[in-house]
Amino acid sequence: GWTDVAVFPVANEFSISLAESFINNAEPDINVVTYQQYLPGETDYDVEFTEIIHSGARVIIAFVPGEDWPGVINSADEYGLVGESYVWFTPSTVVGRHQPQGIDASRGALGSFIYVPEDTPELNMFRDLWFSADPEEYPLAGTPLNTFTYLGYDRMVVAARAIDTVERMGILDGHVPPDVWFDAIRSVSYNGAS
Repeated sequence: GWTDVAVFPVANEFSISLAESFINNAEPDINVVTYQQYLPGETDYDVEFTEIIHSGARVIIAFVPGEDWPGVINSADEYGLVGESYVWFTPSTVVGRHQPQGIDASRGALGSFIYVPEDTPELNMFRDLWFSADPEEYPLAGTPLNTFTYLGYDRMVVAARAIDTVERMGILDGHVPPDVWFDAIRSVSYNGAS
């Protein structure tokens, strides 16, 4: 069924962390029937794809970097793991970049994508600050931006506003209960760079 899934990360700390988080939050609605990881730089997925086939999973949660995607998905296609009977969920590192060599086999692939507007006052302000900052004082300032940079900036603004809210309550110097932090963060209304 569509609730039986295979989890397929590259063996690095970030992807394994995402895979473990997914597995820990999957039940009871989603049944992880196999967990297959591959080594960075690997191009032979025979063991992993054979196990996915034997598991009966038709949904593959693929925590793979964008540069691995063409090789992974083209190989999966050769194993019959691509088509109307399969869905591949991928991260923004796959759907957020042009993939000419894996495009035909990518039918049925779904992914999350971080939306970054093209021209808003908040985005323009951030870009102006970023490209005018002194890299000696702010390392990496002026380097090319990516979606994670925008997300990081927005998170810091939201955190700063939540801290301000808690400080105005007069309780920032002591223990702040988690529910107060939760409410303070959720109350922030902010049109960010992302």
